[in-house]
Amino acid sequence: MVPTKVLNLCTYCVLSTWSIITVSAFLADKTYPSFCSAPHDNAERSIPPLADDPFFTNAGIGIVLAHVTVITSEGIKVPSAMHKCWPTYDIKPADTSSWDCNLSTLTTAPSWKSIDYLNLGLQYGDENSDPMIGEQATVLAGENPMFLFEKRYDANYSPSGSDHFPDILGNELQGSCQVGQLTLRGYEQHKQNGFHLRNAYVKSDLDALNVDKDADKVLYDFDVESSKSQFTQRAYDEPQLYFRSDDTQATIMSGQALLQGLFGELMKDHALLSNGKRNAVIRVHTSDHKNDFMEPNPVMCPRLDQILQKSLKSEVYYIDFLHSNEALLMKEMADEFMGGWDRHEDPNIAMECIMTSICLDKTVPYVLNAEDSANDESLTKRFGDDWGNRYSKFVSSFSCNA
Repeated sequence: MVPTKVLNLCTYCVLSTWSIITVSAFLADKTYPSFCSAPHDNAERSIPPLADDPFFTNAGIGIVLAHVTVITSEGIKVPSAMHKCWPTYDIKPADTSSWDCNLSTLTTAPSWKSIDYLNLGLQYGDENSDPMIGEQATVLAGENPMFLFEKRYDANYSPSGSDHFPDILGNELQGSCQVGQLTLRGYEQHKQNGFHLRNAYVKSDLDALNVDKDADKVLYDFDVESSKSQFTQRAYDEPQLYFRSDDTQATIMSGQALLQGLFGELMKDHALLSNGKRNAVIRVHTSDHKNDFMEPNPVMCPRLDQILQKSLKSEVYYIDFLHSNEALLMKEMADEFMGGWDRHEDPNIAMECIMTSICLDKTVPYVLNAEDSANDESLTKRFGDDWGNRYSKFVSSFSCNA
């Protein structure tokens, strides 16, 4: 029997230096760190094909691709707070003192048909716990006609800087962005990641995609899936898809963008079959952020605090991150060019300060601007080669070991 094909998608907020399109595209003449996952870098990536293992082949056992788990962080986002990254960071007219966003979140309530179905046969205040009732309600939740509501963070904001909206009334980032929200660049990153998944795991004669690939080596055949328009049968319905995310705007929308890239063409086919009467509804499984465990959480695992305190008292921490030559150089750089190491002692804030600014073409201190300072011999003499990347690596390693 051919096993059920399953895709698990987990999106979460993570601090890292590895790679995973504000309105302007990435600048063609700028060198970005791999963290930014610029389009020319992302386009060169691909998922290697599933290969037969000689051990199983010699035993006459064929390999069938039955399950794929995708774990990813959020795309490029704006800061999660108005930090004090360096002395001019939050002082007007610095371009980091105000953050504007054109990407917005769409929300809606379930359709009337779904609400009526949930209330069927119930007295006021009663709840129906039958899981089958919930599944049918999910099906009906996307019934048209319905409004989509666009969420805009501009109620106390004036793009002209009008005195009617003083800073004290504005958003925390002083522009039209929600704190920590996904940017257009971040959305494009994950849409491209969805294309990578599609190129690796989807077969489609219509789109000339993996037409010669063995059906056992792909997760979906869109030529077959396009006729499966009933709920629970479609490739993006449970149990074929399980979407898990922490409850933040950037991570949820990153997963949404990835699924759009992967399933976009298939959803178009299904929309035509339903004559636009129903929108596809994909469940996102999440939890209260303070009790979630998608990232290290001392609330859920108190042992983490004990491990942290032990790490901070360790010989490795004392030598490598407090008194090594590299640590002293990096802290000297921060003291002189970024207003003090104390601004970056929290590694999460430090990496957010640096990477959101660089990836979104904001102004950064001279020492972190590769285009301006890369050939500065005085800096090379003081701090050695590749000091900017070394500083980011030191800060992120500081996080991993602290």
